[in-house]
Parts: sequence; structure tokens; C-alpha cells
Amino acid sequence: MALMRCINTTTFELHASTQPDFRERGYAILSHRWGSDEILFAQFGQFTRDLKNTKGRHVLPQLDKILGACITARKRGLEWIWIDNCCINKSDTSELSESINSMFKWYSEAVVCLTHLADVRQGVSASQTFQSLETGEMSKWFTRGWTLQELLAPKNLLFYDTDWNCLGSKLELAESIEHITGIAAHYLTGEKDFRSACISAKMSWSAHRETTREEDVAYCMFGIFNLHLPVQYGEGKGAFLRLQDALISKNDESLFAWKMPPEGPGPAYQIIPDSAVDLGPDEWGLLAPSPKWYEHCGMMTTQSKKIVMRHRGGFTRTP
Repeated sequence: MALMRCINTTTFELHASTQPDFRERGYAILSHRWGSDEILFAQFGQFTRDLKNTKGRHVLPQLDKILGACITARKRGLEWIWIDNCCINKSDTSELSESINSMFKWYSEAVVCLTHLADVRQGVSASQTFQSLETGEMSKWFTRGWTLQELLAPKNLLFYDTDWNCLGSKLELAESIEHITGIAAHYLTGEKDFRSACISAKMSWSAHRETTREEDVAYCMFGIFNLHLPVQYGEGKGAFLRLQDALISKNDESLFAWKMPPEGPGPAYQIIPDSAVDLGPDEWGLLAPSPKWYEHCGMMTTQSKKIVMRHRGGFTRTP
């Protein structure tokens, strides 16, 4: 069972236990977009005193984020909160692998997920709810790979702006989120289980998201596909191939419904390097090199029949 650490929302001290133990006590969990110089596990102890002696905002915005999350969780009657950057010892490869494979479960079983949008300030209209102060477009939180499972997993998710003003719940804002992400509102509200969506549709939700490390394109989707796989940083594009290889056993033919995007620069068009598979120039196999190749699959569904005549195909698109 994976080790889990949580921060006490009153003392700001880290405590280690098991997830079932924290689940029984009740814990909040933070979803956020990482900034530069986040406070990591090895550094967290240096800031405990600063967090306790709070008088207004701190000099470090990343410390303000931790403080705001703890205060918000405490106001909701929760003693514990899990924050990824300071609750995982990333220098321990075994712990990191177990944490990545457990993360979806941790988000799904939290009492509440506090989603902090650092680039958003509470607007005067619904259309401005997720508008970024930096770009005028949608918050960058919606562009990150890891935040996809953080959106889908929690049953109770609340959005907060940069000053920790509540913007609303995932349930209340489902239609706006559908417009931004392409994820049908009935999956966001829980009216339908998102796991009932076919593989290609779920891949499409990740098509326009980015990760800092190449392998995380695959690792951030382990929980979405209910997979437990080894984490092997350094494998590069091979990680996404390995993910698809594991999905073949799901017998969902939409896995192969990807479409090559128009040729152009950028990682979406780069074919798997020779070190991963034995392919020559302008050659590729049954598996896609990137979620980008599934971007057209958002409306795809699989047919319920287990055996389908080949001339009809095994998947279709809804209007």
C-alpha cells in the first residue's frame, strides 16, 4: 500500500500514514498548476514556522498557495490536506511510482478537491469565470496534462481564484467546463460514469494538454484508464506506446481510431524514434505517438455488440 503524507491544516506539519487512514479522518486535496520554484518535500520543513506566523500575504507566492489551501480546508472542517509538490518525495523513485499510480484514487476519495486557478480573478459574468489574467483566454490549468485526472476523479470539486474566492463547483460549472475541455457535461456531473466513454474519446480529452516531462503524457492517464503500470522516466515517447499496449487488452477498437494530424513542426507529428520501435522514415504502426492524434475523436462511441461485421466497423461517431 502506497505511503501517503498530508499536511495538518492547523500546525502545517507533515504526517505520514496510509490513504485509508486519512480517508477515514477526512482530507482535502489540492489541484493547481505548478509554477516555477514550487516548494518541494525536501524544503517544506524550512517553511513550517513561516506558515504558522502568518500575517497577511507572504513574499513567496508558492507559500501563499499552500497557506491559502490549508486555511480553506480548515474552514471546511478538515484537519488534513494533500498537496502534490510537498507531500511526495520525488527523489525516492519507488515512492514516486506508487504515488503516481495511486493519485487518481487519492483525488477520488478526498472529501473535497480545492482547485486553485492562480491566473484567474473572480469575474462579473459567467463568461469570465475561467478567464486568465495573463492571456485573456482560458486558465492555463485547463492546458496541463495532470489536471485532467484531477478534474475527473473528485466527486466534490470546488474552483477558487487567485485570492481564494470560490468560483463554484464542478457540478455548477459543468457546461462551461464542457465548452473548454470537450468533456461532455454528463461525465462531469456524474450523471454518467466517464469510464463508459471509449478509449479514443478519453484520449481526445488529453489531445491539447501539455506536460513538462515527455513521459508524463502517458503517466498522467494511468488512473483515467484504471491502469497500474511501472513509472520509468527516461523512456521518452515509449511511455505512450506502453500505455496503448496495455489498453489493447480492453478490447476497445477505438484505440486504433487515431488520425495523423497535418504535417508540421512540433512533437505531435514526430514519429517514434528508432530506439523505441523499428520503424523507418514515414512509417508507423497501429499505435499513435501522441494523444494529439486523437483530437478528432471526442464524439466517438463504441458499439455495444461484441461482434460486428467488418464492413460496418467497430466504432462510429455520433452526430
